[in-house]
Amino acid sequence: MVQALEGGDGRYARAMRRGMIAAAVCGALLALAPAAQADEVPSCNAEDELVDLTPPRWANAGKQFAVPVDVTRADHVREFTMTVDGQPAGVTLGPDGDGTLYLDTPSRSGRFELTASWQQTGVAAGDLPLCRQEFVYDVYAVAPNARIGREEPRIDGRWNVVFRPTGRTPGGASRTRWRFTPDCAVGACALRAVLDGSVRYRLVPDARMRYSIPRSRLDASWARCGPVRHGADSVLQYGFEVVGSQLVDGVVGERATRISGRATITYTPTPAGRRAGCRTVVYPFVMSGVRVGG
Repeated sequence: MVQALEGGDGRYARAMRRGMIAAAVCGALLALAPAAQADEVPSCNAEDELVDLTPPRWANAGKQFAVPVDVTRADHVREFTMTVDGQPAGVTLGPDGDGTLYLDTPSRSGRFELTASWQQTGVAAGDLPLCRQEFVYDVYAVAPNARIGREEPRIDGRWNVVFRPTGRTPGGASRTRWRFTPDCAVGACALRAVLDGSVRYRLVPDARMRYSIPRSRLDASWARCGPVRHGADSVLQYGFEVVGSQLVDGVVGERATRISGRATITYTPTPAGRRAGCRTVVYPFVMSGVRVGG
């Protein structure tokens, strides 16, 4: 048919050939489309994920950092790969999957991307489906020798802290100004605290990130027994924890904005005071603080 038409109008014949070729190509693509869709592996639902990674927020530039891995049913995880700043990390999962992976931090400081991807093989009907998963994490490289704290709200900067008496403690609220300086470059750790520009303390958090001063002797203390003042040994004890924070973009992470806790001042009279009838007294306070600047 095409040859017959070429004798009368070659342009029409060529157009017909182009139309036939286009139709053939479209038909082939339509035939291939279901197969391509069938080969595409869907993303895993959160409840079906078999791999749980806990990468750090910070790592020392040029050194290794650890990524704890917890794998459920490692025999159904395949093609597990990780990249650091776009480069293959060269790590593999162990036979049981669980453990810690050690990766190299880029030599430059700043943010880099850590990616992890894998496939989960399909198993029996009604069980886990065939699926794939990929996560991208932001990690920040800090100076090679910088101290990295715990991934908890960071206390730093200038604070207004109020001590309010409770129970039978005499007097009103005491408003103080504090400056907190962490011992670490990032994260939460021990603090150097300066009260009202002169009194200095060091605070070390416990396992629950509660900061405290076990005992701190105060100067120029006295106890009143009737109309007479007598010297006394006074000790301040207090502890507080973070009760408010905000997420800060970049290397800082989570920063504390409010703290709350309790304090006591214990007055122990001198021998002369005890002879005059003075007794040891404990005055409790509640304390609350708000961050006001860097």
